[in-house]
This record gives sequence, C-alpha cells and structure tokens, in this order.
Amino acid sequence: MHNWDDLKLILAVSRYGTMSAAANSLGMSTATISRRLEKCAEELDQTLFVRRGTRWEPTPAALVFIKLAETVTDGFPSDVDLAPADPLEERVIRASMPLDICMNTLAPKVTSFLVENPGLTLDIFHEIKSVAFGEVEVRVSYDEPNEGRLVRCRLGEVGYNSYVSTRLVGDPTGWVEVVDLDRKSTFMGLDLLKKFGQPRLRNVSLACAIDVVHEMPLVINLPTILASKQTDLTLWPPESQETYLPVWASYHESRRLDPDVRLMLSYLKNCFSG
Repeated sequence: MHNWDDLKLILAVSRYGTMSAAANSLGMSTATISRRLEKCAEELDQTLFVRRGTRWEPTPAALVFIKLAETVTDGFPSDVDLAPADPLEERVIRASMPLDICMNTLAPKVTSFLVENPGLTLDIFHEIKSVAFGEVEVRVSYDEPNEGRLVRCRLGEVGYNSYVSTRLVGDPTGWVEVVDLDRKSTFMGLDLLKKFGQPRLRNVSLACAIDVVHEMPLVINLPTILASKQTDLTLWPPESQETYLPVWASYHESRRLDPDVRLMLSYLKNCFSG
C-alpha cells in the first residue's frame, strides 16, 4: 500500500459499507472509489472487499490495512455518524446459462458443490442476463461474450446431433426447435430449416419437445449427453455427424479477484473436465 490516501479509502469503505457512502465522505465519485480499490487489489494480488447483499465486506487482507489506518487519524473525518452495520446476508452467486448446459453438465456435480460450500446460495437463471450491468456475477453462454470490460474463458464444448423416435417408420416429416434464448438453437436448426422449412413446434421445454418427438414423425437437435439417456431416441440420419459448440464463461474484470467468482469458475471448469 503506497500512501495514506489508499489506506483512508479502504477504511472509509469498511466503515460505511457502500461505495457511494464512502465516496461522499471523501469527496470523490463512486467510480473513482471503485477504480482505486481495483488498482489496489491488483497491486496486492488480493481481494480487499467482497459484496454481501447491499454492503461491501472487508476480507482478511483488507483488515490488515484497516487496522493500520485506524492508528492514523489525520485527514479522516472522525466526527461523522457512520452507517450502522446491517446483518450480513447469505453469500449469493448469480449465474445465467442455457438450460441444457445446466441440466446435463452442471447438475450432476451441483450437490457436492453445495455440500462443500454450506454458506453459499447459487441463483441460476436460464434467460440471458448481463454481467456488465451487474445482473449476474457469471454468465455461461454458447456465444463468445462481447460486452465491455469482461474477462472471458472457454470452458469446453457441448456435442449436438439430430434424433428421432426409435418407433419412427420411414423418414421424419418435420422438426422441433428447442429455444433457449442463447441463439444456439438458430445455428443448430439451419440444416433442418433448409430441409423441412419452419419447425412444427418451438418450445423452451426440453421435456415437452422430447415427448412430442416420441409421438410424431419429427426430428430434434439435442445434446448427445442428454440423448444418450433417452433409450427410445436414435440418430437421424444414422450416419449423422456430431456438431460441437464452444461454451464460454464471462465475468466483470472488477471481480477478477473475488473469491466467490473464483469459486464459481472452478466449479464450472470442474464440470467440463469430465
């Protein structure tokens, strides 16, 4: 830590609990507070604060500097009424991802993840959410992220193929599209769209779409890991080649050292490692 101004900034965030309140006490903008904290964290290679509900909680690394700052009073407004500390909320990680990735790749290991992290709540959304605007901490997607100030990494890939019911006699007469809002379905359905025209059914429910394929002469694109569990589905055409789609994870660069974000990324990478 290079100077008293940095120590004073860390002390203010710790005492007030929010960036905006700390900024007001120091006569700075919230953006300046955030930028300087991020720079301090990068220089130290340690997370200084983590978000807990509406407040920022100092990490053990920050407590060292807070204790040092509290021994120095010059320049810090000691006569102001500090915001009372609210009870800390449960740790929550919010993530958005396509339903099929959640079902087939993350779900098998989610129980062990929650057991190993008893103080953590995992909020998973299947609609598109923005990392850049703080709607989620982590986004998993088929599309490579292109929002500003994001850190992105490739987690792995998901294999897809076309399937029909094993009871089908002859060739299918149409297809079913599973819409996951991540534009993957548009890409995967191009060949079927050329062959059959518009889908007979568009649905966001995998279970419903598979049920329809069981009862009608229709074809559907599915992750191979999911289709392998459906004993009454078979490849169509039989010589069909698997298509692989890359899967990406992204988070805001200001959360690069956040231990909960790191924990979520480790879990995601573990899910894709086999």
